[in-house]
Amino acid sequence: MWAARRGHREVLDLLVRKEADLKLVDDASNSILHWACYGGNMAMVKHIISKNMVDINSKGQGGRSPLMWAAREGKRKIFDVFFTKGGLLSDVDNDGNNILLLACLGGNVKIVNNILSLDAAGINVKGQSNWTPLMAAAHNGHGKVFDLLVNTGADLTVLTNAGDDVLHVACVGGHVDIVSRVLEQDKLDINSRGQCSRTPLMVAASLGHKQIFDLLVNKGADTTLGDFHSNNILHLACEGEHLEIVQYILKEKMVDPNANNDHNQKAEMLTTNRDIQCKILLSRQRISACL
Repeated sequence: MWAARRGHREVLDLLVRKEADLKLVDDASNSILHWACYGGNMAMVKHIISKNMVDINSKGQGGRSPLMWAAREGKRKIFDVFFTKGGLLSDVDNDGNNILLLACLGGNVKIVNNILSLDAAGINVKGQSNWTPLMAAAHNGHGKVFDLLVNTGADLTVLTNAGDDVLHVACVGGHVDIVSRVLEQDKLDINSRGQCSRTPLMVAASLGHKQIFDLLVNKGADTTLGDFHSNNILHLACEGEHLEIVQYILKEKMVDPNANNDHNQKAEMLTTNRDIQCKILLSRQRISACL
């Protein structure tokens, strides 16, 4: 395994001649072929395949074959080698991810295009976290892959089991260009409710994605809504201790700073950082003085 990873072909061949057991796998079920992939040595990968030392579709860590690993990591040349040698495009890993979703996580548009052209995996099939391939591309910020999937017919309206759409997932990922791409499609309600009944704007506030927050506000997102527990955007920004967003919300008077959630908590009560609490209170006082 060490020789395979390091690309030491002569050492590997010597060990094989001395009857090293080619069937052994590590604790994660990785074979020597997986380790050759991890090392990124194309010559070693081809050598192991040419000698038929191990099954090229053997499952390693996470239940992924070498082909699936190459798709997830965006390694096009290694992917092409396994594909031409009979790597299975129909496999799914232990999390239920198909090859297309893994490729979308990896972000290599040529790999994704190859899989799509063969119609080898469902374009809207859900995998890990109940994401579709489009959600995977959106979360990881792969704009070209996102565009390719949309142009190939990916459904933007599919929801996760928690109720999140691709706009929610894009906001979680924090890539403003992807959020802009989703909004340009004009297929989703900008105020759609997802997990915990939160809108995309609430997600951006909670995670501190200021550019996305600003974009959503400029596109008409409703700033007055509350989530399942009546937390508004100020509650969520305070809970995440995102001071820049908190001060912006207060400055623009987007919500009532004294509003309580279902637990009778005001926004600043949700942060444990005393310094931030003081800054929030000072910001509120300055704004009130200007009214």
